[in-house]
Amino acid sequence: MAAGGRRPGTDHLLVVFVAVFYFLLIRPQQKRMKDQQAMLSRLSTGDEVVTGGGILGRIIEVGDPFITLEMPREFASRSEIAGLAADAKGISRAPEGA
Repeated sequence: MAAGGRRPGTDHLLVVFVAVFYFLLIRPQQKRMKDQQAMLSRLSTGDEVVTGGGILGRIIEVGDPFITLEMPREFASRSEIAGLAADAKGISRAPEGA
């Protein structure tokens, strides 16, 4: 055993684990958070969005920290901006009455 009671190569293994942890968990999460913040900063009246709960709506008012969403059949809801999950540009919709 090396002085200090540790096996040789243990420090290298620790560095490898930290690097793997960073590149597989921390870095992708930071990128997702950055993309989410960029999407939220681009929101404007008329944009279609999906809330974290899966509700699809069109923004009719943007405030801080809330927005007002218009939903089908003349229903409106206030939602916290941070609760928005995605921009609805790429979402396909079911035909009316389906």
